[in-house]
Amino acid sequence: MRLPNIILKSSLVSLGVPLLAGQFDPMVAVYKANRPAAKCLAVVCDYANSRDAVNDLARVADVDRILVLDVRNFDQVGQAASYLDRVKPDAVVLLPHDRIAGDGMIGASRIIHRMAINSIPTMATTPIALKQGAWFVIGDATRGELLVNTALKGDVRVLLPGEKLAAATHASVDIVALP
Repeated sequence: MRLPNIILKSSLVSLGVPLLAGQFDPMVAVYKANRPAAKCLAVVCDYANSRDAVNDLARVADVDRILVLDVRNFDQVGQAASYLDRVKPDAVVLLPHDRIAGDGMIGASRIIHRMAINSIPTMATTPIALKQGAWFVIGDATRGELLVNTALKGDVRVLLPGEKLAAATHASVDIVALP
């Protein structure tokens, strides 16, 4: 299947950048190459079912804070998007298997479109998120290929990480339970 909005299909492996063991390592490496001063990433998910993925992201994120908006049903996704509109994180990460706002879910589409209005990038690890409008995707599901969305307005260039990846620090995780 061909993805229509891709300008860059570049394998990080072929460029000599190692894909690390964790599912979020390549995504974080690409993001930090593009936004090295980022301090806060946000995640919208059903935290009870996505705790391990959030912890995996926190181990490699190399940011000060990961803001987790804990949604238990689709109706709360709009509230989460409104909250993110106000706090303006540096980016939003979609979790691949979250049952409410994971890649391919209607909740993810809603988050992606609301963040696009405020120029807050979204990123993920699977190609379906690219079709939904994410800025870029890279991970096991893309076989290490960086896929970039060209339908976005403004500068959609994505830089590749340098040869040496900085050592990640463990981010603090703040959980916001929505009513």
